[in-house]
Amino acid sequence: MLSTPARWFIVSLAGLLALYVALPATAQTETANVELRVWQRIADPLRIYVSARPEGGNWNTLGTIPLALTGQTGSGAFRHGDITLGVPFTGTASQDSTANVELRVWQRMANALSIYVSARPEGGNWATLGTIPLPLDQRNSRGTFRYGDITLAVPLPELAPQQPFPDTQNLRWLEWKYPALYRQVESLRWARDGVTETERTALDNLLYIAVEDIPNFRSVLGLRWVSDAITGTESEAIEWLVYLNQDSAQDAATIIALPWFQDGLAETEADALRSLVWLVDEDDASGEDIVTSVVAMRWFSDGISETEHDLLLWLAYLDYRSEEAAVAVVDMPFLS
Repeated sequence: MLSTPARWFIVSLAGLLALYVALPATAQTETANVELRVWQRIADPLRIYVSARPEGGNWNTLGTIPLALTGQTGSGAFRHGDITLGVPFTGTASQDSTANVELRVWQRMANALSIYVSARPEGGNWATLGTIPLPLDQRNSRGTFRYGDITLAVPLPELAPQQPFPDTQNLRWLEWKYPALYRQVESLRWARDGVTETERTALDNLLYIAVEDIPNFRSVLGLRWVSDAITGTESEAIEWLVYLNQDSAQDAATIIALPWFQDGLAETEADALRSLVWLVDEDDASGEDIVTSVVAMRWFSDGISETEHDLLLWLAYLDYRSEEAAVAVVDMPFLS
């Protein structure tokens, strides 16, 4: 099962393992480094999680994802699991680019603490890196997980075409009514040299918020992740925020002020906003009250885990089936 890497070297920094993989000479000129992290729960070594981010980026970009090691080698010596991670890259050189990375995690059957990894750009060759041991020699602050890191160089896809800065009715309204805010929009880093389709959609949705609620628009516009660049996940989150703001501007304002919203949005967090919008469906008399209750809960305000993401999704489904049942669940003490 284990093979010798074709080309790799290991650099140790502050106890972390950083592995850089040389790309073939025929690879695209523009490449970027993706940092991958493998987590193992100390109390249950069979529970494995993975994270990914652009080098030096935010681990919350994709969140921490459980990985089931359901496969086995023919000899029965190792179990393994595969996952493809779409890592968004933003900035002048790689705006709106997503690098897909395939990660395979191996665990020795006879020793659950013995972890190996394979990684490649999507569709690449596993033999480029081979299968290498990954020491999980770091621990989180609570001492509940051990983890280790690798860094993989991957080619970036072609960039989305740029469009001129738009001239829309809502932008003209903003320039006439709130010239200072218009200048702030015009000076956004990602808007200076034209916008991509994703950015154009995000800009339109930001302006929909402005038409409804200038204070919430001003708050969102001032966030660092909004001014620096807009990923596809963030664009979707802004769209769901538009609908939530229309139904409950106060709940939207509360969410905008939460640390996890201000730090940049992972997919689980964007999906949480979608679930809240479903809960305030126009045919649901109690939907807004349910959302207000959820937004005030401690577990919601301190970040959205995978479990909490699923809870909100099922709560929205339950509300669709029975509004009374959803209200009863939200009122249960364990949920707060």
